[in-house]
Amino acid sequence: MIGPLSSAVGLAIHDYIRKQKVVQVNPVATTRELTSPAKASENIFRVCETSDQTNYTMAKWVYKNTSYRNVVLSSADWAAGRHSMEGFKAGFEEAGGKIAKEVFPKMGTMDFAPFLTAIDVKGADAVYTFYTGTDAVRFVQQFQEFGLKKRLPLYGHNVLTDDPYLTSIGDSALGIITVGHYSSSIDTPRNRAFVKAYSGKYNGELPSRYAEFGYTAATVVGTVCEALKGDVEDPSKVSKEIVRVAPKIETPAGPLAFDQYHQRILNMYIMKVEKKDGKLVNVVIDKTPVVAQSEVWKYWQK
Repeated sequence: MIGPLSSAVGLAIHDYIRKQKVVQVNPVATTRELTSPAKASENIFRVCETSDQTNYTMAKWVYKNTSYRNVVLSSADWAAGRHSMEGFKAGFEEAGGKIAKEVFPKMGTMDFAPFLTAIDVKGADAVYTFYTGTDAVRFVQQFQEFGLKKRLPLYGHNVLTDDPYLTSIGDSALGIITVGHYSSSIDTPRNRAFVKAYSGKYNGELPSRYAEFGYTAATVVGTVCEALKGDVEDPSKVSKEIVRVAPKIETPAGPLAFDQYHQRILNMYIMKVEKKDGKLVNVVIDKTPVVAQSEVWKYWQK
């Protein structure tokens, strides 16, 4: 099984998949619990980051690299958004910062005006967010229209400025700094080849983080099928083979590695939206050391 997309769906089906011994490669759902010690399983693998690996790491980066010490958190009200904000909050408070306020609109909000008013609190010096899809488009545009961008720098997880949505967001996205595991601008032979092949197939479109996740998930499945010569009926055998072949796989984001709970270990890139050759792109401006989930989950296990 490849999927699902939603963290809420991932949680809903997790125990059933674990009990049925279905081999699952999860390419997108990020909620921390799916690969926690309590829920990990030999037949479940995740090739995306956990919500903590990115957001907790970004909190430490913001505190270290900026003067901002009072941050407002805002996300759509769902599992991935809540957990992302919890991760940032834990990392930022541990570093010495303060959370000025937390604002959680419903998914699908059309008019963010009431929530933007709530975000604009006295003493706040930056905003950190997790909005996806059309929510991200509307939030970023209205954040600028409301005049907040002039006073409050906007940070977030890379879903806020996903490459497929940058054209829709427009220049409102310029200058936004986000964190993620992948950018099409990563300058390695493997990624350059991936970008060339992807752009050639999809009319010049650059691959996004989702493209890398999907490609890596398919690479894992294809490599294991080839290694076992199509004999994939035994879930335990397939799971053990994934563990064996993973270190041999070079992904567009770097070498593939799983921890003991089958959670991917990744580099984290800090990106800034800039305009190059007339196109908005997420440009890598910094890179954190390789981040394993075990390095960032200690705060919530307390």
